[in-house]
Amino acid sequence: MTASDPTPARPGTRTLLRFFLGAFAVLFALSGMWSIATPLGSGPDEVAHMVKAGGVAYGDPTGRASSSGVRDFDVPDYLQEINNTACFNLQPNMPAGCMGDIDGSRDNLVPVESSAGMYNPLYYAFVGWPTLLLEDEQAMYAMRLASAVLISVLLAAGWTALFARSRRGWGLTAIAVAMTPMVIYLGGVVNPNSAEIAAAFALAAWLALLVDPQRPGLVRLSIIGSVVATVVLVNTRSVGPLWALIILGVAFLDPRFWRVCGRRVDFWIAAGVMALGAGFAAWWMLSQGASEARSGFAGQGEVTFAEGFEFMFSKTLEFGQGYIGSFGWLDALLPKGFVSLWTGVMFVIVIAGLLLGRGWSRLRLFVMAIVFVLIPPLLQGSQWYTLGYIWQERYVLAILVALLIAAGVALDDGTIQPKLVQRAPTVFTTLLVTLVAIHSFGFIMVVKRYAVGTFDGDGWSLLLQPTQWNPPGGTFTIWIIYTLTASLAAALVYRLVLERPLLPARLERLVQRGTPPAVTAAARNDDAPGATATAPHVDRQHTKEHS
Repeated sequence: MTASDPTPARPGTRTLLRFFLGAFAVLFALSGMWSIATPLGSGPDEVAHMVKAGGVAYGDPTGRASSSGVRDFDVPDYLQEINNTACFNLQPNMPAGCMGDIDGSRDNLVPVESSAGMYNPLYYAFVGWPTLLLEDEQAMYAMRLASAVLISVLLAAGWTALFARSRRGWGLTAIAVAMTPMVIYLGGVVNPNSAEIAAAFALAAWLALLVDPQRPGLVRLSIIGSVVATVVLVNTRSVGPLWALIILGVAFLDPRFWRVCGRRVDFWIAAGVMALGAGFAAWWMLSQGASEARSGFAGQGEVTFAEGFEFMFSKTLEFGQGYIGSFGWLDALLPKGFVSLWTGVMFVIVIAGLLLGRGWSRLRLFVMAIVFVLIPPLLQGSQWYTLGYIWQERYVLAILVALLIAAGVALDDGTIQPKLVQRAPTVFTTLLVTLVAIHSFGFIMVVKRYAVGTFDGDGWSLLLQPTQWNPPGGTFTIWIIYTLTASLAAALVYRLVLERPLLPARLERLVQRGTPPAVTAAARNDDAPGATATAPHVDRQHTKEHS
């Protein structure tokens, strides 16, 4: 796009709402299928988080201290039976059928331990309420789906913010790469790490929209989105406030932010709401000790800060497994070739943003990249002597998704031709097909692990025989649906980035036939320059959008 090109009209309110609902539907379908395709309790530390959620739902957010870092909660007895997942967790060749059925009643409360007892209760309030209405496995699957709803809302909000930017092609490409199998998988299990990642994603995206000079009419919406994402982020895990401070701090470096927000009353009201949310998180951590963890891990009392920092820094390029696919209790790993391919694409996007971006967008990307590299050594190095080695790669996914957003925005705002992706549709198609293929393989690989065991990558033929454990609906049925849904998501991203109508012409005509003429006319004017609201027409109004 050249300087003489007309400024593209901003999307109207109905267009943004329709996009958000569509993105939510796709993301919830993907994470929801992970919810039902993996055994209950198989997610990382999921048993502890389910017990904590049950305790919060039954009015006991703190529990009773029983030992260091562990608390007892009075919860329905079926949550006690989920501890039977110990029969297959950390044992890759043991199918999940060893766990047996989960029975019990929501009226029979028993004390159950949870290592997550001191965590902030906000996330658990979102996911624990099904235990008040349902019983047995139904309640626990519903808890997973409730978590998937929350995560999908936050991720869809972030997608909507990047969609609304005046230049969006590289940004949408970058966040498609940010939707790794690990991110979607975590959205389908009960673990506050998923909310942390999704809230950081939404916050970074809304802040990127906030400083878009071509979108002054979306400033208030961007502020609201940033407030909601910040409050959720700081109240996820003990490290959540740090992630929020980093993402907001990087945004505050940009003078465009202050030119837009400095004199707005609604911004300062929003800042007050953010402060209240952060204040509650700080009060909870100080009063409950939520930042503490159980001790006794490798290297406790032996490894100094300098030694820990050096070790973690030297492993920076080896952490990709946890970003892309380290499922369950680290006992179902994507092949290293797939991990290297995906992390390689991430690396190229970030380096391209640093080289080809310009101005404040490139500076923000540079600072975020430095933080991403230094945070694991600093955090683990500072805790190694007192707690031991507690780090997992997925802990920094919140900053990784923010880094990729910064890279995409830097490319969109940079000197590189914005329509370059459109001029190489074959390369872009190959990228999307590859990402879908890795998603699909990761899904069936994890299902196989719990159905028959890993067998070091062999044993695929055993899936064709009766297995000890099967996901609801059957192994191949849910895998095919998942693959088709991921393919649909990729097709939509393709049409957005290449500035094609979201609906094929034939389907659009069918939709128009059932639409009253007045609504159709309003829809055509939805994104006209100066428009402030209305109508759900998505497609051709955005074909002039920057990429």
